[in-house]
Amino acid sequence: MRRSMASGEKPVEQAGKLRTRKAKLVRHSSGGLECVSRDSTEHKKAEDALRESEEKYRDLFENAQEGIITLDLQARITAANRLVEEYGLKRKDLIGKKLFDFVPEYDRARAVSDFEILVGGKAVKGQMDVITPKGIITVEYRDTPIVREGKVIGVQAILTDITERKKAEDRLRLYSEITVNMSEGVYVIRASDGVIIYTNPKFEEMFGYGPSELMGKHVSVVNAPSEKSPQNTAEEIIEVLNQEGSWCGEILNIKKDRTPFWCYASVSTFEHPKHGNVWVSMHTDITERKKAEEKLLEHEAQLKFLASQLTLSEERERRRIATELHDRIGQSLAVSKIKLDGLRHSVSPEDPVKVMEQVSSSLGQAIADIRSLTFDLSSPILHELGFEAAVAAWLVDKIEQEHGIVTEFEDDGQAEPLDEDVRALLFRNVQELLFNVVKHANAHKVKVSIRRIGSRIRVSVQDDGVGFDPAKVALRSIREGGFGLFSIRERLEQLGGHLQIDSAPGRGCTVTMTAPIKKGVIVHGKI
Repeated sequence: MRRSMASGEKPVEQAGKLRTRKAKLVRHSSGGLECVSRDSTEHKKAEDALRESEEKYRDLFENAQEGIITLDLQARITAANRLVEEYGLKRKDLIGKKLFDFVPEYDRARAVSDFEILVGGKAVKGQMDVITPKGIITVEYRDTPIVREGKVIGVQAILTDITERKKAEDRLRLYSEITVNMSEGVYVIRASDGVIIYTNPKFEEMFGYGPSELMGKHVSVVNAPSEKSPQNTAEEIIEVLNQEGSWCGEILNIKKDRTPFWCYASVSTFEHPKHGNVWVSMHTDITERKKAEEKLLEHEAQLKFLASQLTLSEERERRRIATELHDRIGQSLAVSKIKLDGLRHSVSPEDPVKVMEQVSSSLGQAIADIRSLTFDLSSPILHELGFEAAVAAWLVDKIEQEHGIVTEFEDDGQAEPLDEDVRALLFRNVQELLFNVVKHANAHKVKVSIRRIGSRIRVSVQDDGVGFDPAKVALRSIREGGFGLFSIRERLEQLGGHLQIDSAPGRGCTVTMTAPIKKGVIVHGKI
């Protein structure tokens, strides 16, 4: 509604409030004046608010902790904040250039596709490589269209440099791909709380767990308690890792079924992009090796005891031979000498024939004792007539005649041209086995069988005695240091042979020895 104002009229009052107005006089063609007023206060406030909003936006834009750029609809860069310059890109070199100029060829098609989506009014996000003066970096982007009055007028891109994280992730991915097919078990532990964050299939198989079943569990589920593993405990390993960054050695672990087993572990520290400091541990099951080592130690202990016992046995044998020579042969020869001296010096000698018979008898006994002693030391028959003849003769003379045990000897009749060492060792073993029958078996009958099988000879000693449990005897032999059957087994294995024991309480015993006819070079118990 128009209203004319005369000169000198006061300002208009409305509802008791005075409002300041700016007036503008407009002259009409009719010659009259028209007053047009406008409220300048609201306009001023709007300008101030807009200016304040722009300043806040500039502050946020400039001081953001992420890189920000804006683009027009032709993908030309219109603005960039301070953090973008930390990528080595100066703002003055960016403004007006297209975004695609900074994208490597292999990522350019995707960048163009994403920009078309943005121009269409939808946000996009992802990862992309960017060319900078410092080299190619990887950024994570979150792009949104800038919309005004319902129309897209540009694009805002928020960028985060994830180059180092990407490298770490790539390394982890590579390590993961490698460990999947490894023959060693691998698992990763978060150092801050000891939680397992990765296991490869071999580790899960080794410890008896299903896929990913160990994820999120504490490492203590696979480590043996300290009292079971007095050396290389988890606490000691952690201390070394914190000081030196790596550790390797033997450690006792626990399977899912609580079975303990030994592993050789190699542990190193690694910086994980998500979990921070982690420990990567590579495990190799050495249970069989540990068993072999323990068995070797047992054998070494037995061999040391055997060596000691053999020395003592040699000394006892020397003493026995000396006693035999003195008490039997020496006495017989001394009696013979006395008889001859008496015959020579006597004035009225006894009947010379009777004296000569006594002397002949003493000398005959001395000769028999010498033969017996010689046979015990080294059988002439063994060297002159062979292994089979020596065993048959010794079986009858020593076992049947001296101890009253019925004997049987069986030979397949084949020629067994044994090496001298093999022949002597087998004969010595047969002697020991037969002595065991006499001392322990309470047997009435014993049988020795000899058979050739190809290039090997098999000798068995069978009795009908009380028998025994081979496992218990072997255990007692280890604990008490026995060396009878153990020494026989060791001597055979040195020749590439084998000892087998078949016995049980109440059903006698059969011990079978096999050995090569010709002694060869022995490597790890094999010819």
